[in-house]
Amino acid sequence: MPGELAQSFTAALLQFDVALGRPEENLARAVALLEQLPVAGDAPTLAVLPEVFTTNFTFHGAEEFAAHSGRALEKLAALAREREIAIAGSIIEAGREAGRYANRAFFIDERGERLCHYAKRHLITIGHEHLFYEEGDDAEARIFEWHAIPMAMAICYDLRFPEWLGRLAFAGARVFVVPAQWPRERLAHWRTLLQARAIENQAFFLGCNRTGVMENTVFAGGSAIIDPWGEIVATDAEGATEIVRGRVEPALSDEVRSRLPAFNERQAQESK
Repeated sequence: MPGELAQSFTAALLQFDVALGRPEENLARAVALLEQLPVAGDAPTLAVLPEVFTTNFTFHGAEEFAAHSGRALEKLAALAREREIAIAGSIIEAGREAGRYANRAFFIDERGERLCHYAKRHLITIGHEHLFYEEGDDAEARIFEWHAIPMAMAICYDLRFPEWLGRLAFAGARVFVVPAQWPRERLAHWRTLLQARAIENQAFFLGCNRTGVMENTVFAGGSAIIDPWGEIVATDAEGATEIVRGRVEPALSDEVRSRLPAFNERQAQESK
């Protein structure tokens, strides 16, 4: 049951080409990959989709796409129940203010219940995201529990804000889930930042990136599972596979924090 402590779980990062402004096509692609995953047995499974996986970064037709997002989430919830897996990612939804829209994370458990509603806090200005989407509220960036594991979500550009992520770790997060659209030209940043955030917070980071091309920008996957030592549990060679799988053992976070108490000392310093 989702309320029972999981000693470990399988993470499956689903990286694919997200077609611009074609939500039905993208949803079908995601569902096809999700259906390749085995029905979860004794150990839970978490599948992670890329950032804004149904639409890509389209700044026109947001009202229509937000309406489609509701249907997409219903489909994912039904699939989560059917296959007994959890599904996470981000999607375009209505914002707090009328007529505004947000790049919002979701985490759907095996019962089809949504555990996370976090809207992206740090919008990337060089991509003009801040001109079209509503900035998330820090209050939405909450810890939630899945199988008694304290989890948090961040989205893409959030990785560049270590103090903000540190606050989530101080609040208890042991596993961070990070859907993204990170271009190949900065893929070294993606890998380095995932490892750096895992090392400094002594927590697992699950980063799911997309593949494909949007206009002149190439995306090369590089999805990765990073453990609290900063070691790579699983990754791919620049989009060589659509599903990156690995085992996550949340208790390792506490073990690492005990053996090398840098995080605990940082937390004590912050509380002074």
